[in-house]
Amino acid sequence: MQFNLPTTKDQMYQILNDIFYYYRIRKPNYEELMLKSLDLDRMTYTPLNDEQLTDKALTMIAAEHEREIFMRKVELTAKIAQLESQIATAEQESTKNIEKVNALYEQSITKLGEVSLNSKYANSNIYIDKLAYLENERNKQISEINNTLSNKLESFNALITEYTNELENVSTYYDSVHEKELELKILELKDEQEKLQKEVFKYNNALEEKLQRYDNDILKTNSSLKIKYMEVNAGEFTKDQLIDMGYYDDAIRCVCGYYDTLSSSTAYQSITSDRKVAVYLDDYYQNVVYMYGIRSGMIG
Repeated sequence: MQFNLPTTKDQMYQILNDIFYYYRIRKPNYEELMLKSLDLDRMTYTPLNDEQLTDKALTMIAAEHEREIFMRKVELTAKIAQLESQIATAEQESTKNIEKVNALYEQSITKLGEVSLNSKYANSNIYIDKLAYLENERNKQISEINNTLSNKLESFNALITEYTNELENVSTYYDSVHEKELELKILELKDEQEKLQKEVFKYNNALEEKLQRYDNDILKTNSSLKIKYMEVNAGEFTKDQLIDMGYYDDAIRCVCGYYDTLSSSTAYQSITSDRKVAVYLDDYYQNVVYMYGIRSGMIG
């Protein structure tokens, strides 16, 4: 059939009506419209087992643990170095103090000798007693200095031993400290997994409901189209005869002639909302819808 391509929807339906009555002389059997089923991907999620969760938790906390161990080792090493420096300082101070005591003693001995030479006590017991007294005082002061040093060294060395032992066992210590943290991290990961599983389950349930509603809409649309088809269609040719005669070619050419004047997205939205076109195209309607859906990018 010869006709000019429509530029408006009214022209399209007028031409479709002309094509309908041009070709269809007797009423064919109704063929149910086959609308394309929705092709939607379901979400899948595979949770980690206990061993995988533990490995992941260890990986997540490993860096922080290594940093803590490293910082503690640095801290302990610095404390030991500080104590060793304090020991060296204490020993130097002790040596200087002893040297001072000895110097004072030597000065006192010299002065005592000078006094004794100029007196009648040079060889008396008084001189000897004074000499013994000075020696005793010197030894007493040196003993006090050594005791003070010994106490300091004992305290410093005890701390050095404590810090050295901790330094040697710092990794083992933090392993036990981090054991509870590891348990908490595993529980946290398990909670996250449960949330994801619930989200996946919720999404897939919603998807199934959407697919069911779509299938129900197809049934309703087919029923509606069947009624309209029976009301409108008065032709006597079979579908195969109509194909051979070119009815569907002309009907599709008319429909596409109009919708090609629109943008792909507008055409897709318009043709999917206007199901009257299906009365003229039968199950070719879905092919045309799909074509505009592909063009518009709304069907992937």
